[in-house]
Amino acid sequence: MMKKQIAIFAICLLAFNTYAQYNGETMGIMFFGHQPSARAEALGKGYSSIGGDVYSTFYNPAGLGELKGLEFNGNYAKPVIWVETANYSFVGLGYNINKYIQCGISRCYFDWGDEIIFTDIQGNVIGSFHPYSSNYTLTASTNPIKNLYFGINANFLQYKYINDDPFQSWTFDFGVLQAIPLFKDRENLNALQAGASIKNFTGSKMKFEYNEHSQSEELPVIARIGLNYTFGLKPNANYKDLRIVQAMALIEYQDLLNYKYLSAYRVGCEATVFEILALRIGYYYEIYNPNSAKDFTYGVGINIPLEKLTNNGLPLTIKIDYTNLPKTAGGKGVFAKDNMNSFGLGVNYRFGAAEREDAREE
Repeated sequence: MMKKQIAIFAICLLAFNTYAQYNGETMGIMFFGHQPSARAEALGKGYSSIGGDVYSTFYNPAGLGELKGLEFNGNYAKPVIWVETANYSFVGLGYNINKYIQCGISRCYFDWGDEIIFTDIQGNVIGSFHPYSSNYTLTASTNPIKNLYFGINANFLQYKYINDDPFQSWTFDFGVLQAIPLFKDRENLNALQAGASIKNFTGSKMKFEYNEHSQSEELPVIARIGLNYTFGLKPNANYKDLRIVQAMALIEYQDLLNYKYLSAYRVGCEATVFEILALRIGYYYEIYNPNSAKDFTYGVGINIPLEKLTNNGLPLTIKIDYTNLPKTAGGKGVFAKDNMNSFGLGVNYRFGAAEREDAREE
């Protein structure tokens, strides 16, 4: 069975093809540099092999398959470019209906903040506009074989610039995730996990219309492949069945298939004490044309598993993520003045199918 699953995973990797040429700019601010998750920012921006929350759908829609119950994720980062009012936000909701069907909905949104105003040489206001970019995503994933997950995203993109109405486009993503447990553990700790995804596998374009003129430009086609290893001690009965120590390490490679000079290497580590305090560090190296960017990343997280910390048995977990890093503008914060603050909140409630599945695995 394991050989069959690995073969399926390999076939999905071989399905990545070449595409038409991307110009390296269109909607780039929604695809590169900014991360919808403070946790991902802290882990060197690598997340394609991580599942179990709604953030994972941005990197690999198959990650939603590992979600337990119902989960809300939200993240807010500011400032994210040289404009001090610019901000980047993410909100998402995911639900595990049963082992075969998981679904989610999310939105990524970049906003310049204040309106941009045009004046004449006398200083009189002659016009203004409020640019933004957004990505609305519907996600569906499935777990047809134990520890093997598939997922797909449908994305509705909007790009608002000087024009009155935003430009629009639909794109689609596909991903696969394979967990390889080394020891029996219902939370898949002490396991290897490999993930691969391709963003905009249809090679969709965005049509720009100005007055009577129009043109279409390629959107980025991004391939990611990652591997992580998780380790955790067994729950300790002396500490409310909390794990004293658990850790995760990841590596990831990203490539833009329809643009020659934009690839990235990422590594990250996370250590969690008593399932509550998480310390994270990472490193990324991104190759741009004609430059490159590289830097260390870091952050912290707080997990509050109320089911274990209280006596009421409420299957609720609250997650808080935070990082404070130099701003990025196209990969490297060349315009950086103040650091970017990224704050994330997650609430997970396990019930119904998720609780029944946990009981079977125990």
